[in-house]
Amino acid sequence: MAAHADYPNVRGFEIERLLGRGGMAEVFLARQTALNRPVALKVLRQNSEAQAAALVRFEQEARLIAQLSHPNIVGIYDIGRTDAGELFYAMPYLPEGDLKRQTRPLAAEWVRDILSCVLSALEHAHSHGVIHRDIKPENILFDGAGRPLLADFGVAFSAAGRERVTTAGFTVGSAGYMSPEQARGMRVDGRSDLYSVGVLAFEMLTGELPFDGPDNVAIAIAQVEQPIPRVPAKFAAWQPFLDRALAAPPEQRFDTAGQMREALPSGKAAAAQPKSARLLWPWVAALLLVAVGVVAAWSLRAPAPSLADIEALLARGELHPPARPNALDELKSKWAQDPSAAPIKLRLLDALVARAEVAARARDWVALSDALAPVADAAAAFGLTAAPRALALNSELDALIQADLKQALGQFDRVHAESALALAAMLPALTPATAGLRAQVQALPGSSGEMSDLSGLTLRLIERPRLGHAGWAITPLPLTPLEVGQLVAIKPGPDCVSDPAAQTCLSLSQVKELAQALSSQSGERYRLPTIAEWKIVQRAVLPKSRPLLVFTDTCRLETVVVDTPNALERGAGKIRSLFGGSEARSKTKQRCSGYWATGFSSERSRVLGSSERSKDVAVVLVREIAALKR
Repeated sequence: MAAHADYPNVRGFEIERLLGRGGMAEVFLARQTALNRPVALKVLRQNSEAQAAALVRFEQEARLIAQLSHPNIVGIYDIGRTDAGELFYAMPYLPEGDLKRQTRPLAAEWVRDILSCVLSALEHAHSHGVIHRDIKPENILFDGAGRPLLADFGVAFSAAGRERVTTAGFTVGSAGYMSPEQARGMRVDGRSDLYSVGVLAFEMLTGELPFDGPDNVAIAIAQVEQPIPRVPAKFAAWQPFLDRALAAPPEQRFDTAGQMREALPSGKAAAAQPKSARLLWPWVAALLLVAVGVVAAWSLRAPAPSLADIEALLARGELHPPARPNALDELKSKWAQDPSAAPIKLRLLDALVARAEVAARARDWVALSDALAPVADAAAAFGLTAAPRALALNSELDALIQADLKQALGQFDRVHAESALALAAMLPALTPATAGLRAQVQALPGSSGEMSDLSGLTLRLIERPRLGHAGWAITPLPLTPLEVGQLVAIKPGPDCVSDPAAQTCLSLSQVKELAQALSSQSGERYRLPTIAEWKIVQRAVLPKSRPLLVFTDTCRLETVVVDTPNALERGAGKIRSLFGGSEARSKTKQRCSGYWATGFSSERSRVLGSSERSKDVAVVLVREIAALKR
């Protein structure tokens, strides 16, 4: 079940909201109804660019992940097709985000733990012949326990099954993280993934990529020509590991993920213990357990953190949940109403707003959605909703939303404004200009093609307008007598009032009057469909359950004699014909003798007079859509 008209219908799942959109698919937060659990639902939409190639990649990704079963690889719950025939698969919902959202550099111990999990996952994938080819922070997600999981095998290929979506010379992956051979479109093996892990290690330790440049070519050249950069002195133990991981020739790197994991620098060198020390270890362990219990008991009675403690949390960037402890929760617990904490409250709000600003400028709507929640929480808890930094953020977001909404209007496509619409719903207030744009965009058709206007009619887009060329939409269902009565003061014929199965029993002139009235109400142009337009939609769009006729605006032409020559004119004409002239002929003109009413089945059609009514005549209208302008 879909919560929004533009969301896909997937049996067994209730979709709640859009999480993100990539080049090949959309990811939704949904609930699997049978087990009542949240899932991330990945759907390949039918209107994706390069659909054929994306379809192959999507099917391959699902097939590859289904073969893998590892605690550090995001698994699959279900796979199938939506009601519209689109491919989907359901996987665990991981609300803790990805590695990209973590402030870098990271602590060396945490780097080691993350890399150990990633390499363990790659060791499993490589043993099944699967090369990932897109190791990067965005593809390392965290579950509720903080455990890193490898995700997104969308550009992977199976060496064992010889599955390869891209052709030789075509580069897939992410710039800055690809190995030199992958950047050149050459054949790769597991050592290419290990190079990407080396890039990841360097970035987590230093906050920067080892090689960077304005484009992929510049980065690839730097990887080969420049020496491997040095890490800060405090990470000197990591340099030999990085020198081997980032070697340009694959043969100089680690051979396997398992070998690379074993080579990870340890946190501290383990000192050899004498036998007597090992014998004392059980007693030492017991004493440690007692000590831990004492500390835990004392901590239960420990006072609330001081402002200095909160300052330290702020300095470490531990601003809000899920970090425990965090500055926001600690300030709310004791200092929410304390005037002496006002300066640190403002600094916390500024730091939270700064994170939201970074996500906004990067157009990372998922990260921005996550960042706005603690901003709103802090502003409400501390009475800072009118703080200058918060107001400036709202102003900046309003401008970004306006830009996306205007682009959607320019393309006559609501789908590409979905994130902006969701963001607009999160803001406390919108400027009148943005609110007006949002209303216009919400009236545009989404991926289903359905739309509406001020008349209140539901329409289905048939032809999208483009520069210099108008489009059109049609009412996807015949109007009922009740709907006609709600729209205009036009009554059906008396022979239909008591017949619940009848349609409108309107004459052609009344249907045209209805179209004119709707045009006046909505400011758009409504009219009857032509026979050509009806043929486009009669089988594909409208229901065929009942043999109904639909008025079109195409009339049957009839030739009528308006003037017949008299005897003198006919005689003169015969004389002219003897000398090569023309005989006298009757004058004629063409007029409509009736309008074609064609059926939901093309085999059924007949001509109706403009005043004729019938229980079998339904009302279907076309709305013209003005051509887009430059």
